[in-house]
Amino acid sequence: MGITGNLKTMELAELLQWLSGAAKTGTLVVENGKIQKQIYFKDGRVISSASTDPSEYLGAFLVSHGFISEMELRQAVKMQESNKMLLGKILTTIGALSERDVHRMLKLKAEEGIYDVFTWTEGAFRFLDDRLPTSTMVPISIDVAALVLEGMQRLDEWRRIREVIPTVQHIPVATGPWDESVMTEGARQILANVDDDRTVAEICKTSHASEFHVCRILCRQTEARRMKIVRSRAGKGSSPAPETDEPAGSGPGPAITADRLLEASRRLLEEGDLDAALRHVRAGRALEPENKKVETVGAQ
Repeated sequence: MGITGNLKTMELAELLQWLSGAAKTGTLVVENGKIQKQIYFKDGRVISSASTDPSEYLGAFLVSHGFISEMELRQAVKMQESNKMLLGKILTTIGALSERDVHRMLKLKAEEGIYDVFTWTEGAFRFLDDRLPTSTMVPISIDVAALVLEGMQRLDEWRRIREVIPTVQHIPVATGPWDESVMTEGARQILANVDDDRTVAEICKTSHASEFHVCRILCRQTEARRMKIVRSRAGKGSSPAPETDEPAGSGPGPAITADRLLEASRRLLEEGDLDAALRHVRAGRALEPENKKVETVGAQ
């Protein structure tokens, strides 16, 4: 007999462990009003997952994580429209990925999709006993205990990220060169969308990436003091005041302001560091868009 409920009364960790302990086969459907996710079980192990969130589609996932390029995805999708092959199979055919890589990426995508549900505060769920998709699936096998452990750690990490990036309406502003020690090809693609004007939500949309994936990358650069997270400009939604960390290379001191950023930009310009000077001007403009001094310097 199938079970139904809500994540408010039965946490995901408890639900997954129950399905695993009972060696269940079937489909767990979880939805929060905007997104539906399906987690497929066979004998108590996760064998695949699906989601209506576009950022979790295989193509978008591979591009946002830097595994394939936009051009390779477009080529694969065009082929898929004509021959109806699985996207993963097409990517191996055109040499974008090996079969081993496709299998590894499908497992990673399934795991990431499930970790996301750990962040949901509520969501209706139902388990459909002995019901699995009739369409072809690349078989994977994921241990539920490991999923739950990582999911709980991911939830803790998400809480820490929220202290740095309170909402998706905040704007990341570069204040120094990126920290290469935490750089991956996927991170590079996300950071390429940071223009000191786009909100986190807009970066997620532009890069076809999940909110967690984007915020994790932005948070690492912020903690390395290469980026500031500032409040949204008028017209892009309201949000709390900006963080008060100094730009990269600065020591502790009073709260940062547009005027202080402007002073720093002038010093950098005198030193001949034009790129850094421009970053500080853009940061000041994002922080205080109505500041006439910053507006004048920015226009120059």
